[in-house]
Amino acid sequence: MGASHAAHGRTPPSLTNAAATASSATLAALLRRSFRLHADRVALVCDQRRITYRELHERSERLAAALLACGIQPGGRIAVLSPPRREFVECYAAAARLGVTVVALNTRLHADEIAYCLELGQPQLVVSAASLAGLLPDAIDPIVFGDGETAYERFLATAPDAPVDVPDPEPEQIHNVRSEEHTSELQSHH
Repeated sequence: MGASHAAHGRTPPSLTNAAATASSATLAALLRRSFRLHADRVALVCDQRRITYRELHERSERLAAALLACGIQPGGRIAVLSPPRREFVECYAAAARLGVTVVALNTRLHADEIAYCLELGQPQLVVSAASLAGLLPDAIDPIVFGDGETAYERFLATAPDAPVDVPDPEPEQIHNVRSEEHTSELQSHH
């Protein structure tokens, strides 16, 4: 019997291939794969509502198309002020699909800190939960969702019916900028 790969200080080929595949996978590619393989399985449970991979895929693609239609191109920035919920996930999925950076605003920040983060992050569009929209500076006109607000759904409705025709970004092109509680600094993460 031959010696194991570990005994010779080598990584087994199956692990090397898995690591290479995982490192090149993007959130958009992973969600698309989940949609193809498990379209009718539950992807999210939000407010006691089950959302399938099909619904998540369709809504995030529609949001990506709406973002493109309003001029947000790959390399652009959007800000999201929301606790974890369906729209929050859709924003991340749409941004990942386009190669748009998400400036994730910490929901525990004071209004002045949020304003500072927005000034630093320079997003082209801000999406906010209705319960948190009052923390945004008056000069910001966010797309608001939740608590009976319909602006987000109206924004989705502006998307053209054509499929999003943007190549997937390379993993190293995807950024997430998040605000840290009790600091005045933004951190960029791949």
